[in-house]
Amino acid sequence: GELYAASLDGKIYIVGATTSYPCYMGNDTLYPPSGQSTIFYASIDSINYHAPDGVHDYSLHDNLFQIYPNPANTSVEIKVNDAQYDNQMICIKNIMGQTILSKNINTQNYTINTSNFDEGIYFVTYQDEKFSDTKKLIIKH
Repeated sequence: GELYAASLDGKIYIVGATTSYPCYMGNDTLYPPSGQSTIFYASIDSINYHAPDGVHDYSLHDNLFQIYPNPANTSVEIKVNDAQYDNQMICIKNIMGQTILSKNINTQNYTINTSNFDEGIYFVTYQDEKFSDTKKLIIKH
């Protein structure tokens, strides 16, 4: 199994072992000896988000939506810019990729209660009929 950790500045660290031959990790490839495992340590400081088919990736514009405060404590406000308010969705995932919240919204400002969220790093995705963007959210109680 692997061990995952995240720093408050948003870097994700993964430590583990693999017997997969070869094992691709970004631009690196591991070649464990036959019948043995290779131990690895990886640091990820950015996550590339790939929009679903038919949805344009708006992440280069960095103004589709804002999250504040960030870091958050008991609540966070999502503010959507220039939205049509049709078929909007907010999805929050933890660093393990598990969906914590998935909600259809129909407003420009949406408040999320984060008091029951564990401290750590989350990824908030906003999606409408044309665009999608993902931002990092830090919860610190």
